Amino acid sequence: MLTARTRKLSGFSVFGLVCALAAGCGGGGGGATSPLLVRSTDAIRVGVVDTGFVVEHPEYAEFVENFQVFSAGARADTNTSTIQDTEDPHGTYVTQVIAGKTSGFVETTGDAALLLAKATPIDISSSALYTDYVLDTRDILAGTVWAIDRGARIMNYSLAPMYLLNSDLRTSYGYALSHNVAMVISAGNDGVSLTTDTANATPSSLFSDASLRNITLVVGAVQSSGGKLVLASYSNYAGSSTAIQSRFLVAQDPVTVRSQFPSGGTYTDLLAYGTSFTAPQVAAALTSLLVRWPHLGAATSTKILLDTADQSFSNLYNLNNCGEKGIGTGTTNCGLFYFGQGLLNLNAALAPIGTTSFALGNTVEGSGVSVSSTSLALAPAFGDGAAQLQLGAALFDGYGRDYTLNLASRMQTAPGLSGSRNWWSMLGEQRQVYEDAGTRVHTTFSGDGALMDFGGRWFLDEKYTLHWQRASGRHYESSETSHPWLSLAGQDALNSYDWINEFGVSRDLSDGAHLYAGWSQASFENGAATVADNQPRSNGSALRQQLRLSWGQPSDTRWTLGWALTQEREAALGAQGAGALALSRSFGQSTFAQFERTFGGGWGLFGQLEWGTMNVQGGGLLQEINGVRTSRWSTGFSHETKEHRWGIALSQPMRVESAEAVFNLPIGRKLDGTVLRETRTVKLVPTGRQVNLEFALERPWTPAALQRSAGQFGLHLIHAQDVGHVAGARDWAVLGSYQLRW
Repeated sequence: MLTARTRKLSGFSVFGLVCALAAGCGGGGGGATSPLLVRSTDAIRVGVVDTGFVVEHPEYAEFVENFQVFSAGARADTNTSTIQDTEDPHGTYVTQVIAGKTSGFVETTGDAALLLAKATPIDISSSALYTDYVLDTRDILAGTVWAIDRGARIMNYSLAPMYLLNSDLRTSYGYALSHNVAMVISAGNDGVSLTTDTANATPSSLFSDASLRNITLVVGAVQSSGGKLVLASYSNYAGSSTAIQSRFLVAQDPVTVRSQFPSGGTYTDLLAYGTSFTAPQVAAALTSLLVRWPHLGAATSTKILLDTADQSFSNLYNLNNCGEKGIGTGTTNCGLFYFGQGLLNLNAALAPIGTTSFALGNTVEGSGVSVSSTSLALAPAFGDGAAQLQLGAALFDGYGRDYTLNLASRMQTAPGLSGSRNWWSMLGEQRQVYEDAGTRVHTTFSGDGALMDFGGRWFLDEKYTLHWQRASGRHYESSETSHPWLSLAGQDALNSYDWINEFGVSRDLSDGAHLYAGWSQASFENGAATVADNQPRSNGSALRQQLRLSWGQPSDTRWTLGWALTQEREAALGAQGAGALALSRSFGQSTFAQFERTFGGGWGLFGQLEWGTMNVQGGGLLQEINGVRTSRWSTGFSHETKEHRWGIALSQPMRVESAEAVFNLPIGRKLDGTVLRETRTVKLVPTGRQVNLEFALERPWTPAALQRSAGQFGLHLIHAQDVGHVAGARDWAVLGSYQLRW
C-alpha cells in the first residue's frame, strides 16, 4: 500500500498545498521554447496513475485518449463520474501541469495524449482533522500495464514512496523497462534524504537496481526565496548516495492550475505546491522531447534531461562538505546532495548536444561531417547568390536528433578585389619595369615592402620570347595592358587564389602578329584559403592553358583573341568548400577579345570582353553546379601627352550570369535511423551587376626644391554601382598619390 494523508477543511493535496491566487500566493511557472526544432505530427501518449480525474476539465479534456478506474487490482466500473477524484482534486491538478492549455508544461499544447488511470483511494481515517488513505499497489500495477499496453511512452506518478519496491511496484518498473517506457516519480514531501529513507528498504529500493533506475527520474522541488532558488522545506532530497543523485533533479513550484470545478461558471486560478506538481513538469519535458524525436528511448531521453539540468542556480554546487546530517558533516558535493543533477532546463534539453553533423550516408550513424567543419567560400563573381537561398537541411546532434538549418548560412562570398579597400591598397603599388635590349623585368612591392609581383621576358631570338611571372592573386593579369586604371585590377578568373605562377612562350609572326601559349598554376598560401570568417577550407589549386593571337600595329589598331582551359581541384573560380560543402573539381573554358586603337594627338581607345563556361562537381551535400556562364568587360579612352595622361574607363568585374546548384539535402530521419533526403536545384546568381566608372589622371610634377628628382602626381575618381554584384550596393573613392624618384 502507498499511504497518503489529506488535511480536512484545508487546501492540502496528497503531496502539496493548493491556494487561490486571490488569497495572495505567489506566481506560477511556464513552458519553454526552441526555434530550431523539427516537429512531429503525432502526440506522445503519457500515462498518469493517480487518485482520480475530472476527465471533462476544459484544460485537457480534448487531449484525453482513454481513462480507466482500478480497484483491488482489477478494472472497475468506469465513467466520467467514477473516475473523478473522491478525496481531493489531486489527479486533476497533476494532469493540468502536464497538458493543460493554460497551465501545462508541454512545449506545445497538444503534444501529450493522456491515458488516465485511477487507483481507487482507501480511506483509513482515524481523526476528524485528517483524512488518511492508501493506494493499493495492485491498482498502480494494473494502471501501469493498462497505460503501457495502450502505447504510453511516459508514466507519471505523483505518489510516494514509489522508490520503495514491493512485488507490485517492481513488476510495474519491470514492465516499463521491457517496453522502453520512462518513469517519472515524485521525491515526496517529508523533507528527508532519500539516501536515509531507502537505507533499510524492505524488500528493496528502486536505486539498488541499475536497469530500473536508468529509466526513472525522481523529482524534488525548489522555491524562490530572497531572489534565489532554494530547496523547498518539505521536499525530499537525494542525499549522499551517488545512485540516487544520478537520477534526481528538481523543478520549481508553485505552479498555476485551475480549480476542479467552476464557481458561478468561472474556474479559479490556484497555486499548487509540492513534488506532486514538479514531477509532471518533468513528464511534460520528456513529452516535448519525444514528440520531436520519437526514436529516443527511455534511458536516453531521461539522460538528456539529467545532462542538461542547470546547476548554475545554486552556490551549493561549489561546496563539497555535505553529509547525511547536513552541510559541514561530510564530503559530498552539496548541490548533488540536495538537488541531484540540477534544475530542469527544457531549453537546454531541446538544444543540440555534442557535435552536430550533416549525414552524408543513408543512416544517421553512417558517414557524416560536422557542421563546424562545413563551409563554402564562393568566388566574388557569384555575388550574393548564396545569400538569397533557403536550403533547409537536417543536422543531427550526438543523440541522433534532427534540427533544421539553412545550409546557405554556411555559404558566403569571398571579398572581391574591385572595391575601395583594394583600390586604396594598390594605389602605391605601381609596377616598376626594367628593360634592356634582350630582357624585360617587372616588379611590384606592397606598401610594407613585400614582393607581390615579379616577372619578365627574355628574347631568345628574332621570333621566340620566353615569359614568366609569379604574382599574388590581386596583382595577376592574364593579358598585358598599358592602361593604369585601378578599377580594372582583380578581374581575372584566378584572382581569388593567393599566388599564380605562369610560364609562356610567344612567337612573332608576319605583319606584327604573334602567338602566345601559356601555362598557369594557382594555389592558396600554405595550401588553404584565408578568408574573413576563418572557416576551414580545402587545399584548392588550378591549372590553366591559354592561347592568344595578336595582330595589328601598335600605332594603329591592335586586336587580340584568346582561349583558355582551366581545371581546378577542390575549387571553382577560386571558390573553396569544406566538409559537407566540399568541392571535387571543376572544368572551365573562356574566350577573350581585346582591341586597342590609337588616334592622332595622343588619343586612344580600348575594349576587352571575356565570356566563359564552367561545370563544377561537388563531394557532399553539394552535388554539382551546372551551366555556369561568366562574363567580364571593360572599355574606355585615354589622352596622353608629355605633360599628362588621363582617361575614363567603364568596366564590369567577372560575374556569374547563370548557374544551377544541385543539392542532396538530408531533411529528417525515420525511427530506424534512415535519413530522409531531398534533391533540390537552385539558381546561384547574384542580384546585381557591378559597374565601375573611373577617371584617372597622371601628371609629372616636381617641387622646385627637388629638381634633381622626378615626381608624379596621380588622381583617381571611382564610382561603383552594385558593388560585389549586390543590387543597390554602392562604393566610391577619391584617391590621390605622389611618387618621387631620385
